[in-house]
Amino acid sequence: MKPLMILDTGHAGLFFSLAYLAAFLTAAGIMIFQGLKNGYPLSSWLLILITGVVFFILGDKIVTYTSFQWHTVFTEFRFPVADEKNALGGVIGLLAGIFLARQFLRFNRPVFDNLAIALPVALAISRVGCLMAGCCFGIPTTLPVGIKYDAGSMVFHSQLAKGLIGIHEHGTLAIHPVQLYQLIGCLLIAFVVWRTRNSWRSGGSMFLFSMLCYGFLRFMTEFLVDPASNSFAGELLWGMNLVQWIVVMTFFPGLIVLILRELKAKAETAKSLPARVTEFRKVILTSLLGVVIILGRNWFDVIEFSTIVLFYIPFVILLLAEIYRNHSTTGARWALPGILVCCIAFMSQKSNTEPKGDEPVIFTDVGLIGLVGSYYENVSRVTVNSGSGCSNNKFTDLGPSKRSLWQGGLDVSYNKWTGKYRKMSLGARAFLGSESGEYTTAYPHSGLTIGVSPYISMNWYYIGFGAGISVGQMKMPIGGGRNEDLYNVGDLITSDYNNIYFFPSVSLRLGPPDILFAEGSFPGLFPSSAPYPMFKAGIGSGFGKTDGTKAVVGYCEGFYAQVALPIQHTVVLEAMYADNFQQGEKAKKMASFGIHLIIPSEKKP
Repeated sequence: MKPLMILDTGHAGLFFSLAYLAAFLTAAGIMIFQGLKNGYPLSSWLLILITGVVFFILGDKIVTYTSFQWHTVFTEFRFPVADEKNALGGVIGLLAGIFLARQFLRFNRPVFDNLAIALPVALAISRVGCLMAGCCFGIPTTLPVGIKYDAGSMVFHSQLAKGLIGIHEHGTLAIHPVQLYQLIGCLLIAFVVWRTRNSWRSGGSMFLFSMLCYGFLRFMTEFLVDPASNSFAGELLWGMNLVQWIVVMTFFPGLIVLILRELKAKAETAKSLPARVTEFRKVILTSLLGVVIILGRNWFDVIEFSTIVLFYIPFVILLLAEIYRNHSTTGARWALPGILVCCIAFMSQKSNTEPKGDEPVIFTDVGLIGLVGSYYENVSRVTVNSGSGCSNNKFTDLGPSKRSLWQGGLDVSYNKWTGKYRKMSLGARAFLGSESGEYTTAYPHSGLTIGVSPYISMNWYYIGFGAGISVGQMKMPIGGGRNEDLYNVGDLITSDYNNIYFFPSVSLRLGPPDILFAEGSFPGLFPSSAPYPMFKAGIGSGFGKTDGTKAVVGYCEGFYAQVALPIQHTVVLEAMYADNFQQGEKAKKMASFGIHLIIPSEKKP
């Protein structure tokens, strides 16, 4: 009988990371909406949620620690990197974080009932990532709902080790899609909780009911989980794994508490008004979270750190604005923002680059761009050089080496805009950068990156294109084509990259820039050609504007997001972030930020 589907885990890390982020955003959106609906103070409510997010990620990882890793914690006073994650540990951490934040802030409004629907929905979304990644996989089945994974998956290696399949097989045996069962179950839990939301008489009962339902779901589906899929919970005791034993020990006490709470609900009296959360406590908790984030920046993986920062930075801005508003008089409250706006407006008095009709607008764009990133390369040491061809040389593989890079660039261009959509740019970019790592390779030459990139771009309503060349010393992911006899014994080299001294660049846009467009470029990185990303392709919009405003998301051997924001036709801010959401030696990430000054040409009288 054919399986329901055959899954390719080639982009497992990307799917898992995107589902992980989507789950957080969805749950946060639901809880923020419910908090605002109930009239909760926004900053206090957001701070509680952010604390819960941080503790979820901590619990998600720490609960999977082995005895050896815990020994490292108590003897070396550091947290080693966790090899696995567990959603149940994350839920425990989430509840602990929200409880501690609520108690510290003296926030006396109901909190946990707002999680009753948001949490199962988030868990359902996260199961999509687990399904595509092939983790938490099930045992073999002959049912028509079974799924198969490719030869590169965790399932394949597990079944190969057990002798269930041969090494020449192209896929696994059909297995239970446990992640899909849990996804459907979590959505069903969310629906049942929503339908019964008005039936609970005691605060907290709705959330407790939701968690009991989830515990029952995990208990039942764990019978279909392959023990090899989770070293933390995979060991069996009397036919049950650790997750099931945790559920057993908590389910019946939780059920008793739920029943007693509902029976006592009639005797409850009206609750007192909530105490005002002080700014001092919010600042202290925010600072403590900041310390945790900074200390754990190398412990969190990229998607975890990005998720935390995505929540934390906007909240800090909100909190500072709230403190400023509370401690400034009404008449002078807008003095500081007003001064900043006036400064920008003064700078832009002669800088209107918005075309009027078909009248051409000519201006010079001067930009400064900075970039930081990291990637890995496989390094080898020359141990024998025969002098008679690279095939007779011998090398010692030293494994992957992490490289960190930075670049700075100066961009100067002449621009002519005719109407809203006809735009021409002619310019050049000069770039200078460097990289560092554990090893210094003889080839490609580690260290300095320098060069210049002249370019031209033409744009109309439905189409735009650009072309240019980069001349200088650059490092590109193009292996081979060199004579290893040129190297001495002991030299460090890599076959993944080459030094390039001349490289072309092209770009293309299709679709109206102010509505919706698709764009692509090769290479995909400014200010210079560099190891990541080599290309990018995405979709974006100018949100109805033709002044250079745009936001783009797309693929670049991973995910990238790019924004450009003109301010008063004088300054243009731009930023880009690219990440392949891989861990270890496959990880690549990059972030850049730029600022452009628009200098209009004086019109002749």
